[in-house]
Amino acid sequence: RQRDLHCRDCADPVVFDASHHTLNITLLHCVLMSMLIKGSGARVHVNVTSSMMDSGELEFRGDFGASSQILVAGSTIVTTSDHAILFVKFTLSAKMTLLLLDNYIEGNRHAVYFINDVVVDGGGIIVKGNTLSTTKDDDGVESSVCVNAVAVKNGGYFDVENNTMGSAVGVILFGDTTVSSAGLLRVADCTFVGGTEIFDPALVYLSGSVTLEGGAQWRVEGNSVGAASVLTIQYSWQRIYLSGSGTTVALAKNRQVEGNALFAKLFKSNTIVESPARFVVGCNLQGDEEVSYDGVFPEGVEVFRCGTCDDDAACYMPGTELVDRSSCSCSCKDGWHGASCLPLEVPDAVVPPAAERAVDGDTSCVVNQTLKNLTLKMWKTHHCYAGVTFSGMGAVLTFFLNSMPLHLPINITLTGCTFREGAALQ
Repeated sequence: RQRDLHCRDCADPVVFDASHHTLNITLLHCVLMSMLIKGSGARVHVNVTSSMMDSGELEFRGDFGASSQILVAGSTIVTTSDHAILFVKFTLSAKMTLLLLDNYIEGNRHAVYFINDVVVDGGGIIVKGNTLSTTKDDDGVESSVCVNAVAVKNGGYFDVENNTMGSAVGVILFGDTTVSSAGLLRVADCTFVGGTEIFDPALVYLSGSVTLEGGAQWRVEGNSVGAASVLTIQYSWQRIYLSGSGTTVALAKNRQVEGNALFAKLFKSNTIVESPARFVVGCNLQGDEEVSYDGVFPEGVEVFRCGTCDDDAACYMPGTELVDRSSCSCSCKDGWHGASCLPLEVPDAVVPPAAERAVDGDTSCVVNQTLKNLTLKMWKTHHCYAGVTFSGMGAVLTFFLNSMPLHLPINITLTGCTFREGAALQ
């Protein structure tokens, strides 16, 4: 019932028919030059640990069956492509989990990108302990985590927690977001450094409406941001709509450590809270001063100050047995986790140290050739071309210094070379 693939030097595509099995795929200490893992409805456990990618994309595509698990942990995914980790037509079946833990992930436009709508049904997505960054900063929507649209339901969760983010936007929700039937959407304990060359950096950026109902929760809490807003809604026609018992938005204990950016940019008339749902805001700081919420939130939003305890801001109430208001701490019911009694628990990821990557020290030169298509190998110390003609758009010679073994001397030599018909040196 179980099949295992342990990959150390994987070059060619590997295809399995696992329709009646649980397929375990383990990539340990691998050096990847782009990789696609495509689901076809079967239950799959994918483990990418202590591996490295410095070109192409790590792409997950298709339908991964019920109770599947994808884990990417302790890896370095740095790419010159637009996206480092990409999810395409990606279906999370019931009770499936996706875990991105303790990685360094860098792409041009998005570090982690869900290109299609995402439905989380009873399972969960956890993005925790990562360094997420982008290299471009030209149109203001480069992001650490980008989701086209998301629906979280039936106790499912989408948790972005304790990450360090360096991009124009931390988390961007491009399409409409729906959280229902006790679902949880959470951005917590992250450190966000917004891009300095854009006009509107934000930790959480909405380019669509958000609907919460049926005991759902959206929590933005405990984050630290630079010269950026904590929450921004792009257009006046977008709305935040809350309804139903237990439905809660908590925007609490966030800090803007520098600059004078607005704490939150909302349209008051489009923030609708139908009792008994709650929207609670409190103990957010700009520097060492508590934020003023004048003119930011509409009636129906409940504001509390530092030094007071709001049950919904302190604890995830569905999992809370008791709130001690003197210490503002939560006692959890059985099966609930953490200081806030959340429905999710991050498993202990035993991440072995990454193997040191062997450096190609070949010092030979390419001599007297005409090159029309060119793919450079970055992880080497010597690049030598003598009397070479680079011809056409496919012969753009591009060196990415941050993808080279810079702990060693790097030698790039071009002697008597010709660039023509669109070829270039970058």
